[in-house]
Amino acid sequence: MRGLRRSILMLVVLIAGWLQLIVCARSEVPARAIANPNELVQGIVFALQSGDKKLLYDWLGSELLNEILARTGGTGRDMRLLELGPVSSVDAKQLLTSLGQTSFTARVTHPKGLSSWTLSLDNATHRIVTAKYQISFSNVSVENAPPGGGAAVRDDDKIIQAAEEAASKERARQSDHARFEAERRRDASETWAGTSPNLPPTSRLPAPLPAPSAQPSALDSRVVDFLYVTTRKPSDQNGGRSISYTGERSPELNFGAASVHIPKDHKIGRIELPFKWSFFGYTVYEGSFSEDKHFAIRQIGPLTPEQWGKIATAKSAQKQALIFVHGYNTSFEDALYRNAQIVWDLQYPGLSVLFSWASAGNAGDYFYDRDSAYLARGGFVKVLSLLRETYHFEKVDVIAHSMGNLVVLDALSNYARTSNPVKIGQLIMAAPDVDRDQFLQMEPDVRKITSGMTLYASSADKALALSRVPARVPRAGDVPSDGPIVLPDMETIDVTAIGDEIFGLNHTEFATNRAIIDDIKLLISTGMRPPRLAQIRGIPDLPAIPKYWRYVP
Repeated sequence: MRGLRRSILMLVVLIAGWLQLIVCARSEVPARAIANPNELVQGIVFALQSGDKKLLYDWLGSELLNEILARTGGTGRDMRLLELGPVSSVDAKQLLTSLGQTSFTARVTHPKGLSSWTLSLDNATHRIVTAKYQISFSNVSVENAPPGGGAAVRDDDKIIQAAEEAASKERARQSDHARFEAERRRDASETWAGTSPNLPPTSRLPAPLPAPSAQPSALDSRVVDFLYVTTRKPSDQNGGRSISYTGERSPELNFGAASVHIPKDHKIGRIELPFKWSFFGYTVYEGSFSEDKHFAIRQIGPLTPEQWGKIATAKSAQKQALIFVHGYNTSFEDALYRNAQIVWDLQYPGLSVLFSWASAGNAGDYFYDRDSAYLARGGFVKVLSLLRETYHFEKVDVIAHSMGNLVVLDALSNYARTSNPVKIGQLIMAAPDVDRDQFLQMEPDVRKITSGMTLYASSADKALALSRVPARVPRAGDVPSDGPIVLPDMETIDVTAIGDEIFGLNHTEFATNRAIIDDIKLLISTGMRPPRLAQIRGIPDLPAIPKYWRYVP
């Protein structure tokens, strides 16, 4: 048995090595960029501002590429460079060639300051192997400027003088080869080391994107910007240079904004990501990223409650907001993707807010997730109250998926019993993973503070069937042999007949079928009752009065 395991492991290693050779057959820095340092530097700056992974893959060495992706949370996008604004001019100079490398220095001007660069190009591979930089804003300067780094106050003249002095010192330092190499090794912990890829012509370089504002991006119409509130613990990654959120529970709410880019090849209802194949815990193959084909998280930006409120206030003129609450077995990144997909597919015009509770993001942590859902109830009510009472949104609709319905329904049923609860608009319950008997008890109170309730249920939902095993009770999103839950003043729609969930669990029909997306859009925008689409038929058939509704293939 041990020999078999060893053989399998060796096979995996060989396959991984073979695939790596294929994947690593990348382009290199083109000769025109090597001959024109201005184009070389401009390309790198644009790539880091826009998260152009194709350019980074083509120009950067493996170590440098991995370091950049790690520092930027996998996006390849440096938010401190982005804050400087687009490139206004580049003054790059080639230094001495030594030790098989060619070095460059550059001073790049931006609308909000300067960035000073030192790059080294491997002469054999024609890829960039080191990159160091200094960012100087109109009143601050940041050495090697990782996102979130510290700053010291300066005036404009001193910024320019400091940048020029730094470039002069760098040129003088290059005359001593040994000293240069010693400092390069000494600064390795602060240096992006890697091998470099291929830059498109300057005219094709993408423009940088703005910081998240929960408003449509003026520079990239395919970026979805939205706010989030989470009960997850923040996770400072790479020494605090980037941030995400774990599956652990936070004692307080965390606020922020996020930006997600939607690919040009996006199909309604899908979240397109690179293919990944893992074997015995080893990633044997991971497909290359393409912005035209895959979703990309452009930014995760923590905010203070006050900053969050300013963004919400700016959007309150549109008078409507949509809260999405994700389900069980969902990481924070997955929740960002799903929220962006729903907002994009609905072409939702108002303020989008993701409420992300502390799901562990693992299929085996069902009971942990369930307890986390209960603990998140107060946070959800807080968000609802902020939008309605503090920022005065006239209409707040809620889409809850799977176990997210447990958060929403239990929170609203208790909140409805308080002295003066605010009302919400449409409550859309997609495949609710809630005990059927518990749902029947909570629904009457919830109905008191909602303008409408719609339940999307399915007998083909295998994820709900799995959750029913430990619970021994049908879930509210099931359609058992005697039919789905039917209650007064609540619309029930059986979606068993449609939807093709890519992983075969049929648990995201509400977001993976265009007909349901269209139905939800009509519900939110008009509030009309079904049948809203020709695919909806009453059960029982006419002339009898329908008890509930069913999609037909």
